[in-house]
Amino acid sequence: MNKEELKQKIISDSDKAEAYISDWEVVGIDDVCDLIDQLDEHVEELSQEWIDEHLCHEDEYDFDYIDPDDLKQLFLLKPEKPFVPQFVADYITDNKEAGYTLQQVFYYIHTDYKQGEINEYVEWVSTNEESFARAWLNGFLIEDDIEVWQPITGFYNEVSNLGRVRSVKHKAGNGKIYKSKILKPVVTNSGYVNVAIINKSEGNITKRLHRVVAEAFIPNPENKPEINHIDGNKENNEVSNLEWVTSKENKRHAWENDLQVSVKGSEKPLAKLKEEDIASIRKEYREGCIQMELAEKYGVARQTISSIVNMKAWKHVAEEVSE
Repeated sequence: MNKEELKQKIISDSDKAEAYISDWEVVGIDDVCDLIDQLDEHVEELSQEWIDEHLCHEDEYDFDYIDPDDLKQLFLLKPEKPFVPQFVADYITDNKEAGYTLQQVFYYIHTDYKQGEINEYVEWVSTNEESFARAWLNGFLIEDDIEVWQPITGFYNEVSNLGRVRSVKHKAGNGKIYKSKILKPVVTNSGYVNVAIINKSEGNITKRLHRVVAEAFIPNPENKPEINHIDGNKENNEVSNLEWVTSKENKRHAWENDLQVSVKGSEKPLAKLKEEDIASIRKEYREGCIQMELAEKYGVARQTISSIVNMKAWKHVAEEVSE
């Protein structure tokens, strides 16, 4: 029995009730059909069994109906999609496209397992047979796509590991009650993403989305001050794309990945000198040390020393630092 046949049966069984529906606390036939439309194909037989079990009959007017409280349970027949690893999702998709059935796949899996030919697919399916079957029949969600929400301390907001922010239902100072909703972030001219969140005492505050995500999900035991976008995309604020870094680590990552950031001095990956060395070189030069001696001492070319003492290189090291 498919959906349309099931709907027609319900309609047929309810024809006699049409004249009395408005006088009874029963569920209208259109609502029942809408519910049926939401059920997956492979549970339709089960839904029919459920209807047969819960169908009530009114003797005086001779019609069938379903109690509203009972009908709510029909939603429970709709199966949930299990979470599976990406390689299992690919395995299911590939086998379905190849025309294999679930029974055939289980046969091959069990055969490989018995013969000791165990790979990641065989191992996972052998220990998660029920989840695999449900994923094959009902569809699946990939584990990496699981969205987890954390409260933002001090705010009427929550942030997810996928980089989304929502407000939570709360009562404002004026007594108005605000419902929960997903917030729309704003991409700034610098490419970073901002989001306006609601501080419980100060009202709306705009913050960088990547910082909100990192503070909620990523431990920072070394108290590093900056957050790096691992793939270089400032709009990708999923927790898997973020990491706490020092300023030097952040600039080094940008330099190594050609992200067009101006890196100076010791922050350059191939730098041989540090800012402290520059101060010493300039001081020693003023005190009479010649450039060749300084080059040998610090392991650089004489031309490098010349550029340093003549303020053509390492200009960001302030003159007063050299004093």
